[in-house]
Amino acid sequence: MITLRTQSFLCAFLFSISQGWAQPAAPEPAPPKPAAAAKPAAAAKPAAADADASATLTPYLRFDRISGMAKGAVKAIVQDEAGFLWFGTDEGLSRYDGYEFVNCLPGANCLRSDATNTLSSFTVTSLATSKDALWIGTVKGLNRLDLVTNKFTHYKTDPQNANSLASDYVSSLHMGKSGLLWIGTTDSGVDALNPANGEIRHYQADEKRPDGLRDDGISVVREAADGTVWIGTREVGLAVLEPKSGKFTHYASDTGGGSSLSNDGITSIYQDAAGTMWVGTGDGLNQFDPATKSFKRYLVGGEADQKAITTIVEGADKGLWLGVRGIGVFRLDRTTGAIEKYTHDGSDPTSIGNPVTWDAFSDRSGVLWFAADAGGVSRLNPSRRSFAFYRTNPGLSFLEDGDQVWLGTQGRGLRALNLKTGAVKSYLDEQLSSSWTMKVIAGDKESLWLATTDRGLLHFTPSTGALETYGTENNLLGSDSVFELLADSDKIWIGMFGSGLGRLDTTKKTIETFVHDRANPATLSSDFIVALHQDKTRPNVLWVGTSEGLNELDKTTGKAVRYLHDAAKPTSLSHDHITDIYEDKVGRLWIATWGGGLNRLDRKTGEFTAFHTAQGLASDVVYGILEDTAGVLWLTTNDGLTRFHPDTQATTNFRSGDGLQEDEFAQGGFHQGPSGRFYVGGPRGFNVFVPEDLKPDTYAPPIVVTKFELGGQSRPIPETVSLSYRDRGFGLTFAALAYAAPGRNRYKYRLRGFDDWVETDRRFVSYSSLDPGNYTLEVLGSNAHGVWNEKALEIPIHVAPPPWRTWWAYTTYGLIALVIAGLLWRRQRRQLDAMNKKHRLSELEKEMALTSAVQKGFFPTESSVRDGELSLEGFYKSATQCSGDWWWWEARGNDYFILVGDVTGHGAGSAMVTAAVAACFRSLRTRVDDDERLQEMNDEVLRVSQGQYHMTLTALNVNIETGEYVIRSAGGVPVFALPPKGRTRVLMCPGMPLGSAQFEMGRLEGTLRPGERVLILTDGIPEVAMANTQLLGPRGVSNFYMQTREQELKTALQQLVTKVEGVQVGPQDDDWTAVLVQWGHRDVMMDDETATGSSVASIVQ
Repeated sequence: MITLRTQSFLCAFLFSISQGWAQPAAPEPAPPKPAAAAKPAAAAKPAAADADASATLTPYLRFDRISGMAKGAVKAIVQDEAGFLWFGTDEGLSRYDGYEFVNCLPGANCLRSDATNTLSSFTVTSLATSKDALWIGTVKGLNRLDLVTNKFTHYKTDPQNANSLASDYVSSLHMGKSGLLWIGTTDSGVDALNPANGEIRHYQADEKRPDGLRDDGISVVREAADGTVWIGTREVGLAVLEPKSGKFTHYASDTGGGSSLSNDGITSIYQDAAGTMWVGTGDGLNQFDPATKSFKRYLVGGEADQKAITTIVEGADKGLWLGVRGIGVFRLDRTTGAIEKYTHDGSDPTSIGNPVTWDAFSDRSGVLWFAADAGGVSRLNPSRRSFAFYRTNPGLSFLEDGDQVWLGTQGRGLRALNLKTGAVKSYLDEQLSSSWTMKVIAGDKESLWLATTDRGLLHFTPSTGALETYGTENNLLGSDSVFELLADSDKIWIGMFGSGLGRLDTTKKTIETFVHDRANPATLSSDFIVALHQDKTRPNVLWVGTSEGLNELDKTTGKAVRYLHDAAKPTSLSHDHITDIYEDKVGRLWIATWGGGLNRLDRKTGEFTAFHTAQGLASDVVYGILEDTAGVLWLTTNDGLTRFHPDTQATTNFRSGDGLQEDEFAQGGFHQGPSGRFYVGGPRGFNVFVPEDLKPDTYAPPIVVTKFELGGQSRPIPETVSLSYRDRGFGLTFAALAYAAPGRNRYKYRLRGFDDWVETDRRFVSYSSLDPGNYTLEVLGSNAHGVWNEKALEIPIHVAPPPWRTWWAYTTYGLIALVIAGLLWRRQRRQLDAMNKKHRLSELEKEMALTSAVQKGFFPTESSVRDGELSLEGFYKSATQCSGDWWWWEARGNDYFILVGDVTGHGAGSAMVTAAVAACFRSLRTRVDDDERLQEMNDEVLRVSQGQYHMTLTALNVNIETGEYVIRSAGGVPVFALPPKGRTRVLMCPGMPLGSAQFEMGRLEGTLRPGERVLILTDGIPEVAMANTQLLGPRGVSNFYMQTREQELKTALQQLVTKVEGVQVGPQDDDWTAVLVQWGHRDVMMDDETATGSSVASIVQ
């Protein structure tokens, strides 16, 4: 039978999705038995391709939808010199750093505290950038935003001033390389603004000039690389201006027949990297040929809603991306003319966000942005196209067969996908309707061998529909759960999940079985087989991976050498759960494990080298190993795909944001075809890619400061942070402006001369209580693929000393100290001479007793409280005469505030730090802000101990009427919550201990259930040593805690302490403090499913 442990392991192998599969019970492992002959069961009827199930399956491209900017249709997107993205909408202007938006909205201050500093209109039509400036076109004039001062300058039309705008309704902006800003208007032609001197030149329609502008209704204006200005009109076609001569060349749809413009309503103009001009119209796309002055048309005619091209942009993938009104976006392959269509689907959040795209933009890292008519913008990393993504039944197993790939599915039979046409044929739908196909390998005569989870081993010939079954029904296999197959000449090795390893003689139709024997170490280490590999240099050796170790099997003798994890041996296998075995081109043997990362076996010494997330792997759960032509390994994991170089150990991690079907993959869902294509599958489908075609993102992002806080208040960002001695601390928020996957960007920072480099995914840093002096904060950032910018962002910091810490003050202190030191020395010398050893010991004992008495004076006089719905019991037991533990409670109206703390170390030093903290806390009792009290306590510990001591602290604030609570943690032991029914809940909110220079406090809010108890304790209890040399631990505390559920509160706490004392071995070596709080009556019972307001971080099983 399958044990609970085995079932848990099986569930971990078969990833969770909505339609589950129940593993049938396997028989008890049988002893090794000789080959048995039997006839395989034949299919009742031919299992040919199901014509009705045939369909088409083509790659899917996933878009990200970004919202949070100013509301309304997004009309324009640009990127400024610093790297910020700007979005102009119908209702405002927004700046984006990849994490947050800063919005300029009606009725709110725009980037400055000055309310008059705002846009001339919040209906933005177009955007352009120049050095240190953002230009904003609106329906009521032009605006210039100084990106250094954040101050707006307005440009509007003035009938009395010829050097003003021709019209306030700006329709298009373009900053030319010449330095001129080209301004298209809806009714007054084109203006050319020289930002350096403010001069404006007007270009307007003049019927008297055949080489002049023919219409003032401008839709778009763009300057080409040769300096000519391309101007699109709403009704009369295209005009190209030669700025030096001031003459226009006109192109319209009524000249040149099929080689002319497809329509006179110009909607967009774009010049690609090759210099080709592209013109979008209300009826298709046009490519300009400068040699013949003619156009080649695309997307003209056909369906009426596929004609209007709203925007054009060239992607880093070399495709030309088009906004097509009413549909979404298209991609044009300019070499083949092929068009990919990506349409909006309201039911699919990963489709393009809106059927109308007003603007498209490629940022400096190559990420594409599409401005939507509503709902924000859509983001696309073009590199996702390298991972051809097929959204289908979870990808479990693959076998490439030319341009066709066989797909093993979950309960949907066998599929054959033609990669060229997308055509899909279905087989064995009925036979495999409840089974997962875990492996597909090729047999002879175009047949296939299939490993299934509950139908055993199947031998299937697609051309004839012939099907043979090998399983428990015909006594050929000990289990119908087959996970792995390996062809070996005319033999097939069968890895069964629960019944060992089988060797099928395909000619004789006999199966020999190899099973685990607990009494025989020369047998397999487990009957749960999940991976097989034929040793390339030793034909007689088969490597067998199981759920309980790796085995080297001699195929002739049947004897196995086991390789198991040994916690005492660092060079042993890092984990016994094997998921894959692979031998690379140079003969290295690699073992993937479920939780132990990747292992490399030295077959000469039998020693393993392990690689984990610390070495750059995406996860320590590695499912499969593939090798590309360069010898680089590709690892499928449960948190991404890792590219691992065996020689340098360099890694690059790819995830769903890069185009993968999901971050998690499937056990067995990986395959390398003869073509060099890789197939990797998981819960959302599968990807097909050529590893040599994948290029990691090499964009090194700039780092910018996005927020500055002083004393908890947001302030303007300074070039130099200057602090007075009264300033408690400051904080900075920064961003790496890489937009492909901002959540995976990483950061490093240090305060030069103060601390070492810290690497993190957090983009906030704060410092407090810095000594006076000059510092430099350095910040580095990386993109999602680990490419770091080479030059750190440097922020100078100056902390001014207080008057009493200046040089003249220290001189005075020195003189006074010398006098006092002399007097004290003389007095101490006389005392020491008069004391003998007995007297000294007596005095020291008295001082320790006094210290202990002083310390206990800071504990509550009452350790038992009953107040309305709230009950409280406290317990304290010191390990020595002076301890570092402390607890306290106080009532404040309807709130009770309970604290439990523990100072590092023992003895008088710890006791005095405890007394200082308690005194500080009591002195601040008039303050309402508990966060501020805890900050003051941190500063007091830092001041008193000078970094030699720290205090971990847990604070609980609970309302006796509502049960609402706030937990604050300064590195304290997690809080255990015990409801009247159900499991113990662990309430966690990690924080830094008191006395930390970079103090950060954890915080968690929630509501206690009626009758629920909360246990707060110090680490002395869970760290009690037991007879088995193990510590009691949080799980042991939780178990004892649950056993007190039915006891009255005081009795429950006493019983908990008694149980801890019962398992303790040796003397108590640390202080014990525990506080038990109950809210509400225990007779109010609530099921876990109906309880509300809880904030559970984890559940102790």
